[in-house]
Amino acid sequence: MQLLRRVAVLVVLAFRIDAHAAIVVVTPDNLGSWQRGPLLSPCSPFPGDLEFVSGPSTPPLGAGSLQIGIGPTFPLVIFFSRIIDNVPVGDITALRYSTYVVSSTPPGNAPRLLLSIDTQEPSAPFEQLVFTPPPASVITGAWQSWDALAGTWTELFAFPTPPPITLAAYIAAHPAARITQQQGGLTILAGCNGAQSLSNVDAVGVAVSGAATLFDFELVAPAPVPTLGTWAMFALLSSFVLAGAHRARSS
Repeated sequence: MQLLRRVAVLVVLAFRIDAHAAIVVVTPDNLGSWQRGPLLSPCSPFPGDLEFVSGPSTPPLGAGSLQIGIGPTFPLVIFFSRIIDNVPVGDITALRYSTYVVSSTPPGNAPRLLLSIDTQEPSAPFEQLVFTPPPASVITGAWQSWDALAGTWTELFAFPTPPPITLAAYIAAHPAARITQQQGGLTILAGCNGAQSLSNVDAVGVAVSGAATLFDFELVAPAPVPTLGTWAMFALLSSFVLAGAHRARSS
């Protein structure tokens, strides 16, 4: 009976996890909500390299990741998702991602996150905020997770450029702000800053009002894992009950 209770607890925990998070596998053949964005001046017409690869090392999810190569021609890579388009910025309750820097010149350059925002304010309706991992904290040759929601962001369209602020401070100043629908609102960004690098991204997670989505970048989709149907699970649990009752009678 104790074994039955353990199985029941595991089943309950599995349903709780499924109810609060969805892992979405993104591959070259199935990009889902993701796509490569257009080049922007002054970086055009020199795109960086973007590909799905295995590794490096042990990614935080699955066996692969998204690899971004930034060479010496001042390139830019934009890879964006529409998963949170038109969502109020204040409804974003989690935003994090993982990076692996293979090489960087100068050191400390990891891919950034960018949010495109409709402020809903007539004087400055469009804004972009960029989160940059602190260069002093970036480690070469290791996977690192960045909590962008709790980090600081730079306003790209403000002039003169103000100091970095938290998303909470930005929301307080722009309470009606929403993620724009005009272009992908959640963007992985690299390059266009004079640095050369080879780096990887995986486990991009975003939650809206507590409902979380976690993106797993893979070179190939993993084989489906067999799951027990309702009747099979009932039969399995019943077998534990019968086995427990038999042992109780025997003793």
